[in-house]
Amino acid sequence: SLSLKYIRRFITMAASSESVRLPSGIDTLVGADVSLEVLTQKIQSVSAPLPSLLPRNWIPPLECASSLNEDGPAFRVMQFNMLAEGLSMGGNFKPPFATQSDGSPLSESSYGGFSEVHKPEVCFDFVEVRRWRLLEEILRVDADIIALEEIDHFSDFFEPALKKCGYEGVFVPKASSPCCQFGYFSDGVALFWRTTKFRLFISPPLPSDSKEENSSPSNHITLAQTPSPVVVSALEHISSSQVFVVGVTHLKAKPGNTNEERRKNQIDSVLNMMDKVAQSLQKVDRPGLMLLGDFNTDSFDVKEEPKKKKRNLSIFSDDGVDVTAVASSVEDETQP
Repeated sequence: SLSLKYIRRFITMAASSESVRLPSGIDTLVGADVSLEVLTQKIQSVSAPLPSLLPRNWIPPLECASSLNEDGPAFRVMQFNMLAEGLSMGGNFKPPFATQSDGSPLSESSYGGFSEVHKPEVCFDFVEVRRWRLLEEILRVDADIIALEEIDHFSDFFEPALKKCGYEGVFVPKASSPCCQFGYFSDGVALFWRTTKFRLFISPPLPSDSKEENSSPSNHITLAQTPSPVVVSALEHISSSQVFVVGVTHLKAKPGNTNEERRKNQIDSVLNMMDKVAQSLQKVDRPGLMLLGDFNTDSFDVKEEPKKKKRNLSIFSDDGVDVTAVASSVEDETQP
């Protein structure tokens, strides 16, 4: 399709950058000849001797409950920062690269600062344990839309594994991933959707006598690496034909006014991308807007600028699968 060709071309271009390191090939344990039954058995065998996963509580978007359309489509969304392999490994594990992407020596790896975790050499063993438990966590939630941050094994593991479970996905690597400092692959953000519930929205072709430039079907998806990794895509809820513009991002980490200003600029950029995708939709009245991500900050009120109008925007935070807030973004009333 047009969308998948664009996605592959973008990822190929991103991978050609010297600062981006991506896995090649597909892990044989999730290869094309591996059935869903075998995959499920593998997850269960890894998890059997280990403690149960922590319980999750679902929190509805209470602040906008009064404005929700009860007749609208119901679906489940998962927002999850996975903690990249490259940011959680210890010095006893050998990374795939001997130097940083620029050739400089590797930084010392110490379980991402989580060395006090019980048996970190087991908990953070990505190949033997952690990737399977991450997959278990994702699948037990049974979400229709999944947003992932710090994913550094998209094409070789999670994408083929989740495809067996009925999902399609899009990935954008960070332009400069901290994982590379420790000799690991670049992490980024990904958006997955259950193909029986959602599909990439494609605008129908315009009439042949139309004066518009776009007279052929077009997809509505935006991928960007800067100022933060971003996936923005228009997804159509199949049974209701309702269209949602979904954004996934991972904002700058660490506290301080300087970094807070960077996060503000990053989120402004993401909202602008979402607006552009929403405005590009043909014959779609008031598409739903949904922003998911690890924002690395607490929410707080900002003073509205003059000549702005509110737009309802569902925001899903970085704390697992819980819906923590529903807020409003603003757009300039002078814009079309």
